[in-house]
Amino acid sequence: MKDIFKSLKIDDSQKIINNFFNETKSSIKIKGLVGSGLTFRLAWSYKLNPRNILFIAENIELAQFYLNDLETFIPKNKIYFFPSSFNSIKNTEDINTDKLLIRNEVLSEKKDKKKIIITYPEAVSEKIISKKIIKNKTLKISKGDNLSIEFVNEVLFEYEFEKVDYVSKPGEFSVRGGIIDVFSFSNQYPYRIEFYDDIIESLRTFNVENQLSIKNHDIVYVSPNIGKLFFNNYHSNSLIKTLPNDNICVIENLDSLIDLIEKNHKNFKIKGLVDTTNNVFVSKTEIIEDINKKSFISLSNNDIIKADLYLKIYQSPQPSFNKKFDLIIDYLMINSKNNIKNIICASTEEQGKRLENVFEQYEQKLSYDIIYYPIYRGFEDLKLKISILTDHQIFDRYFKYRSRSKFKKNEALTLREISDLKKGDFITHIDHGIGIFSGLQKINNDGIIQEVI
Repeated sequence: MKDIFKSLKIDDSQKIINNFFNETKSSIKIKGLVGSGLTFRLAWSYKLNPRNILFIAENIELAQFYLNDLETFIPKNKIYFFPSSFNSIKNTEDINTDKLLIRNEVLSEKKDKKKIIITYPEAVSEKIISKKIIKNKTLKISKGDNLSIEFVNEVLFEYEFEKVDYVSKPGEFSVRGGIIDVFSFSNQYPYRIEFYDDIIESLRTFNVENQLSIKNHDIVYVSPNIGKLFFNNYHSNSLIKTLPNDNICVIENLDSLIDLIEKNHKNFKIKGLVDTTNNVFVSKTEIIEDINKKSFISLSNNDIIKADLYLKIYQSPQPSFNKKFDLIIDYLMINSKNNIKNIICASTEEQGKRLENVFEQYEQKLSYDIIYYPIYRGFEDLKLKISILTDHQIFDRYFKYRSRSKFKKNEALTLREISDLKKGDFITHIDHGIGIFSGLQKINNDGIIQEVI
């Protein structure tokens, strides 16, 4: 990896990109980047001069691949994934609460933190509620506050939270004696609020599956479902407009972004929901205006937006070898003769050793380096005289991106799921297979009486 970045240090085209990062307001159109060539160059410029970056990939799958690439070069706490809040863009009432949590987490990050946000057209096409409105619609609770359970209960109903026996997802709350459990839309874990009369005695987050406390808090913030605020005619803006002034927009395919935006407005116009559409989705005019007000890098071949600079980079995609190692050997040897450095990115040490064992079966002396950095797509940079190959493309294997979601559901049963079970229901035990639920039984576990299924 050092060889790659060493080459970028002396590359004229990379110097232009680096200088662009130093400009307060500028724009550049780049042609010729392929595979992971874009993420390599973007990561190097960010390392030299950290800037806030909004990277709009062509689609959600590419966004996930680029996310994984950048995580290879840049600390993960500097990189964020920004999803759409809807399960389907065609149904604005079908809101995914996990995605909403992730969006809120990204938007609540400090502005002075230089971060890279990776997203895709469906997510960027959604407007976001201004921070001022969100603040006015957020309940702040501090330890020692004089608040009654009845007051908090009323506020949660006003925020359209659902009262349940046990909370399991954002938008739910439960009341048991002097305790309120509430799952806010602005936090990964639910809060447990304990009262002593009308005084807040303790605040803590807890785990939904085992009900154990995670962390004590002096202050918590309970936020409503921001997605529903769209439909109450609250003022909203595009994501780009709310970003810091020094933000750089990297747009992989402006045509696909605009096509999606126009389809959104067309679909909702047919349904007679024009007002809703204007409040929920940005328009073509808005997105173009917002991009032009920021520094941007465009990889699109169109004249919708004009740039200050135009740059051509000479890259070609990794050839397809179809697992024919004779072709790979010839390719590596030709590169060596042409003074092109061969670098193979392996996803694991096992894959690297597998390649070495294959190459050892051939008599030819090969020149290559293996590094353990899983990247999306290999490429050859003709000017840098570097060929980046990936093991998964050599072996013609599908490369799966690593999901960043922090809200994966635990395999254990939640209290809510247990309470919903009825005698006679079929259940599957992880060790014993399919059985019939016969109720909770009390057992003695080292002198402690516990209820088990």
